[in-house]
Order: sequence, then structure tokens, then C-alpha cells
Amino acid sequence: MKKTFLTKSILVVFSVAIFASCEVAEKTESKSTSEEAVTTDSDTLEQQSVIASGLTIVDYKPRKTFPEAGFEQLTPKHKAFLQPGEIKFSFNTEKFPFVDGHSVRLAIENGTDKFVFDANKKITLPKGVFLCAAYLCDGRGVSLKNAHSTQLTQLNIGVDEKKEIDLKQPMIFLNLPIERETANILVDFMLMNIDLSKKGNKVRLSIDDQTEMYLDSWRTLEIKGLAKGKHKILVELVNDKNLLYEGVYTHDSRDFEIQ
Repeated sequence: MKKTFLTKSILVVFSVAIFASCEVAEKTESKSTSEEAVTTDSDTLEQQSVIASGLTIVDYKPRKTFPEAGFEQLTPKHKAFLQPGEIKFSFNTEKFPFVDGHSVRLAIENGTDKFVFDANKKITLPKGVFLCAAYLCDGRGVSLKNAHSTQLTQLNIGVDEKKEIDLKQPMIFLNLPIERETANILVDFMLMNIDLSKKGNKVRLSIDDQTEMYLDSWRTLEIKGLAKGKHKILVELVNDKNLLYEGVYTHDSRDFEIQ
């Protein structure tokens, strides 16, 4: 059944930016204290290999998780034929007003190229068939983790083909929600079409090809102690035998630099 929302549609326009900053685009003079978070050491972190270089990894727990928040992507529609160039997106939200830095993020991929977009800008896309994952983020840029806070669509840009992307395949999209200006960063990711458990599927997190750990639940982490310079974060979906799932969207990585 199609979701209906009581709030007005909000037109959100984006612009192209490969590996764009994931800092919240909507600025506010004050931030609601209800969305501040605490970080606590967790006994459930599956640190199955030694943490390298003196890093500390802890859970990041928002004080407000918005379990009833939801949204619908109004435009563009799934598999709509679009011309290359500026693409406009609009959304309808429920129980999640765009205040205190709340935003919609987009991860747009076609298997080889990756684009990450923030709010209040415009998106320019070239010719091709793209997967678009839209998801809600709180005031710190951390993704909401409920069944109604994400939506997948296929974008046919200048290509009138019958190619169809399987929207039910397991997917993971890496989200680094804050600027990498300090030695501490938040590592967040979007999960779709897969569940995690201690005896089942997990997310394998790698840092600089040295630190590796397995996550059996969907959560955001804070990594402390990164040295200045270039770093790499990699997340992968693995099965109960720690074997990587096959598929274009079962892994994601990001290079960044600590100033």
C-alpha cells in the first residue's frame, strides 16, 4: 500500500560532487540537545583482530533515534526516463521535519562511478543507468535506522533501456557524516535487504587495510586516535562464514584525510 504523509512536500535540489563532504548542509544557529549523542565502550564490538596504531573504537548512540520517521521520494519516479544534466529531487516526510540540520542524503552509483550528495544543492548526472539510495539523516549527519527511512530507485539518464537493477539484493552504503578535521571520526553506513546477527550476516569494517572488525548489528561507530594524513574506510557484507557477498553494492569504501 502506498505510504501517505501529512506534511507538505519539500523540494530538495542537489548538485554533483564526487566524494562530497557529508557535513550537514542546512545550517542552524542552535542544535537541539535532544539529538546530541553519547559514546560508550561496548562489550558487543566484535574486535576479532588487534586494533592497530592505538585506535579506540566505541559505539555512538544518538539520544533521539526517530523510530517513527519516514519519507517518500516523490521525484524522480522509479525507472523514469530522464535527460542528462540537472536532476531535481523532491521528498515528502513524516514525523521528521527539516529542522536542526535534518536532511536527506543520496548515494548514487552505477557500479563504477559513485556520487554522494548533500541537501540544498543541485545534481547533475551524465548518461547511464544508476541506482539511487535516499536516506534520512539527523542533525549530525547520522543515518536513521528504521524500515521507513530509506528508499531505492533506478535512474535511467539518457538511456531508454530495459536494464533493471535488482532492488532486493543486499546493499551497504558508507556514510561519513562529519568532516575529517580531527583524529576522531564517525563511521556510519546504510543497510538494505539484509539483517545482521551474531551467528549470521555481519559487516566487516576495515581501516587502512590494518584494523579489521566484524559488526553483528546495525550501528554507528566513533573511531578515535587516527593520525594526520590519508586514511581509508572499507565496509563489506559477509555471510555466517565471513565470506563476502557477491554483488556490486555489497561493499563500499571511502578515502579521506585528517588535517
